[in-house]
Amino acid sequence: MDSMKSIYWNQGLFLKPQHFQQVDRYTSSMSNLYSKVRGGAESGISELKIDQTALKTGLLVIEKLECILEDGTLIIYPGNCQIPPLRLEKDKFDNSDNIDIFIALAPISAEQNNLVSNSSPNARFKLAADINKKDIFDNNEQATLSMLDFNCNLVASYSLKSTSGLSLLKVAEIFLSVDQFGLSETFIPKIILLSASEVLKNLVKSTKQSLIGRFEQLQNITSFESGLVNSSNNLSVGLAMMSISNKIATFIQFEENPSTQVSDIYLAYRQLISQLSMFSTEVSVIGETLNDNHAVIPFNQNNLSDCFSKVNNLTTKLLNELTVQPELLVNLIYQGDSKFVAQLSREFLDPGYRIYLRIRTKENLIDHLDNILNFLKVGADGQVDVYLKRALPGVQLSYLDKKPQGVATVPNSYYFDLDRQSFQWQKVIELSRIGVIWSDYIEDVVIDLIAVQG
Repeated sequence: MDSMKSIYWNQGLFLKPQHFQQVDRYTSSMSNLYSKVRGGAESGISELKIDQTALKTGLLVIEKLECILEDGTLIIYPGNCQIPPLRLEKDKFDNSDNIDIFIALAPISAEQNNLVSNSSPNARFKLAADINKKDIFDNNEQATLSMLDFNCNLVASYSLKSTSGLSLLKVAEIFLSVDQFGLSETFIPKIILLSASEVLKNLVKSTKQSLIGRFEQLQNITSFESGLVNSSNNLSVGLAMMSISNKIATFIQFEENPSTQVSDIYLAYRQLISQLSMFSTEVSVIGETLNDNHAVIPFNQNNLSDCFSKVNNLTTKLLNELTVQPELLVNLIYQGDSKFVAQLSREFLDPGYRIYLRIRTKENLIDHLDNILNFLKVGADGQVDVYLKRALPGVQLSYLDKKPQGVATVPNSYYFDLDRQSFQWQKVIELSRIGVIWSDYIEDVVIDLIAVQG
């Protein structure tokens, strides 16, 4: 607590180095306390950049770091500290576990010298290059000043036993795969601002894109349903669109502003979950679920990976109850001559996904079922034209009398299973492009292809 007390500057005071050292410590303590009171953050990372090219070879190099350590020390690299690279040891890695990486700094010691020496290699301070400074009021006066850097080091979790008493802040999780090192794609360190985590930035971007895709799907549904007399579904879809659209702008703002507080991002996810919960019977307005492992947990700066994993999974679950994930739905575009086509992403070619053809129309499609099963042609774009011309069968369709499991409920929709073991479907996989020809197609028809995992 001494560092929080100001010196009593009075007449006749004989200055010693301790006076200036106390001023340094007092200024640092007050700055950190001011930051905590104003922003609520006592410690954490605001900027972090790691050289991923060097990391692949096993050399961990910090390119940029701005953070406040647990003891209140402000670290700026490059700037006020030295952080030598860390050579990772392959034999320390387990196939199933990541290695934690910490930034370490010794505290101020009252018993020993705080300057690095042969006897104290881990001391808090290290001599930096001297600088020459002129008197700002007299250019003729010049002095050489000895400068200090904080003596920071990168420490892997397998070396923690040698760091007793040091102030530690976890900055990364590293994995080893096929002799190449890499950063964990799920770990979020104790950060203050969005700019400090590529994982969180990617999550925000993915959520924004998902919300836009879901909104467009719902917009398509309302446009399709606009002629129906019963407007109850339109009202429900409209409320869902409002809930999603309100947050699209929020996540765009996050992406544009890397200085966003991480707690504000977590709040946005919780608000989105609360709004979407009105369309679910399994999630409450406060993010509770039947399975506590999936429920929203309180914001915890020391456990951000788990916090954001849960809100992201719950957000995805709620959105999936409204629409299909954008990357798992493709709308076949009408090309003329009774033909609809679409380019397929890798999910539609993956045998681990179930694939369904969905036909939407306000007419009763059951009246047209025989026509569809016997004359509608499905196949690779280009091949399907040959099937029609030569009266050859395309990919065989099987009508499903109820909505497939895992597909969002959409009114006036009819679903068909596809024979994916056939030669015709293999052609679709080869070309990654599907075509549907329906000579007697219904005027308002909308044709989609849906992929469901599992």
